[in-house]
Amino acid sequence: GDIMIGSVGASHHYEYRAVGDIVNTASRLQSLNKTLGTRLLASADTVEGLDALLTRPLGSFRLAGKATALRVVELRGLRAGASDAELALCERFAYALACHDARQWREASDRFAQILEHSSDDGPSRFYLARCSELQAMSTDETWSPTVALDIK
Repeated sequence: GDIMIGSVGASHHYEYRAVGDIVNTASRLQSLNKTLGTRLLASADTVEGLDALLTRPLGSFRLAGKATALRVVELRGLRAGASDAELALCERFAYALACHDARQWREASDRFAQILEHSSDDGPSRFYLARCSELQAMSTDETWSPTVALDIK
């Protein structure tokens, strides 16, 4: 996206920094790391075509202050250096997320719980396991969307 670099501030305090919608989006993605227990996130569009990277799709998120959803991925490292366990984690998570998106919350819960049995520190699985539990407890209609709406900045 477009950014501008320039002086921002008032009469006694100026800062030289980047401003623009994409800077705001990057800040929101950085904050999403706290929610998901991850370290490095990007939009799916940003990493499209970068096949040397191992990425894990984490779903669609409408970030605070944004009108449209953003497909988010976790950057896991270089694909060439990934272990079999790392690749398996990405595959199992993709299946569990597909169950979530298809409103199969019980199956998704089981799959996320299985991931956590092997990778107890996997933040995205913990996040979606809790989300599936909430969704099972409430009634949703046909207008439900798998997009996660976040109000935190």
